[in-house]
Amino acid sequence: MRRRWNISYRWIVKHPGLSLVALLCSVLPLLLLGLSSASLAMPDDSDAEADGILFSRDIQPILSNNCYACHGPDQGTVFGDLQLSSLELATKERRGGQQAIVPGDSAASLLMQRIQADNPNRIMPPPESNKTLTAEEIKLLGRWIDEGAEYSE
Repeated sequence: MRRRWNISYRWIVKHPGLSLVALLCSVLPLLLLGLSSASLAMPDDSDAEADGILFSRDIQPILSNNCYACHGPDQGTVFGDLQLSSLELATKERRGGQQAIVPGDSAASLLMQRIQADNPNRIMPPPESNKTLTAEEIKLLGRWIDEGAEYSE
């Protein structure tokens, strides 16, 4: 912090007229508007709730960290003929007539059944992957599916 002050002090001494203008142009409007650090803070959870779930912000990181290694966009590493990287691929009917994701119905979605399974042979991600979903991530995925499972870039 002290170093920054020294650099600023030298600059002020070199350019006294410009420093006053710079100060007035950058700091004064903020003071006049009365902006406080609280108003510049990140939105709290209630703001996120109001915005709804965004695929790119909330869901894709979960899928990317836990699912895409086996069910991602790379055709060469797809297991179980399931890709979760697009709505079209994730909602395609699978053997037995089930869909991994049924938009609007998390209970009917195979994805939710597998990530909540108790059987180590059925649970996803599999135990040997050393990846696990938190209860909060599972709840968020379920809510996203119930809200229509919208994908976005």
